[in-house]
Amino acid sequence: GALANRTLFEDLAIDTLEREEQLLREIDAALRRLEQGRYGLCELCGEEIPERRLRALPWTRLCLRCAELQAAFSLN
Repeated sequence: GALANRTLFEDLAIDTLEREEQLLREIDAALRRLEQGRYGLCELCGEEIPERRLRALPWTRLCLRCAELQAAFSLN
């Protein structure tokens, strides 16, 4: 009933807030990398992250190849 709906909405709101907080942490980390001269470098392989990827995800820490490898390993 109403209580179950309220709990569902609360859960959705909490999930949204947690995702937004994580995004803010990623943006803050990207700004620190920019200040340190490390922005745009993959944290795993050290290669430059292509500008196209940075335009799509300015806070990204990984090049596409390393992000795909990380995703593949985290699925197992």
